[in-house]
Amino acid sequence: MGLVEKKSLAFQAQIIIGDMKKISDEVDHSMPFGIHIVNCNDVETYKCFQTLNANKWKSRLSEMPLQESFKEDEIDWANTVYLSPDATDVLLDFNVADSRESYTADKKHATSFIIGGLIDRTIVKNATLNQYNSLGIKNLKCKRLPIAEYFDKSVNMIANKKELSLDAVVRILSRFKMIKLNSPESEPAEIWRKVLLEAIPLRTIKSK
Repeated sequence: MGLVEKKSLAFQAQIIIGDMKKISDEVDHSMPFGIHIVNCNDVETYKCFQTLNANKWKSRLSEMPLQESFKEDEIDWANTVYLSPDATDVLLDFNVADSRESYTADKKHATSFIIGGLIDRTIVKNATLNQYNSLGIKNLKCKRLPIAEYFDKSVNMIANKKELSLDAVVRILSRFKMIKLNSPESEPAEIWRKVLLEAIPLRTIKSK
């Protein structure tokens, strides 16, 4: 990524933190997800985050690679999903157990997500899927959001666009989680239809 893309990455991360704070203020002062920004291992990228006062965000900013950024009791790889628009498997549902609870082996734990921070003005097919495969983490699953399955058919994605900004992806996951926590009787399909229409930016949508 060039400097422009790195600045965009940092800016999108800042939007995500703002969205999380807004949701926590509206609900019960707990964030839907803990945000961990890892692999910021070059001076230019790190500087882009620091320019936006990332040290004051409610998140973890790490120079370490993904596998080295978490202690053994901080993440359950078997309950973690790597998101890629090119994945074959579809994210139809996920565990929304209260993330404020500490993880123990005999208790369900809220699903964690990994979103590759690849920002480029030219979309490279399979880029995040290849990144997932290169990790080689046992039990880590790769899935895509169910846009093709549940996005409202009354509107069209321009050029069948599958790629979304990082903040749009986190917004979708957060809305799904909060609705399911507050209305556990809701069907996942109905939640997806609602949150996809609400969270996908209008610039990627056009009317028929």
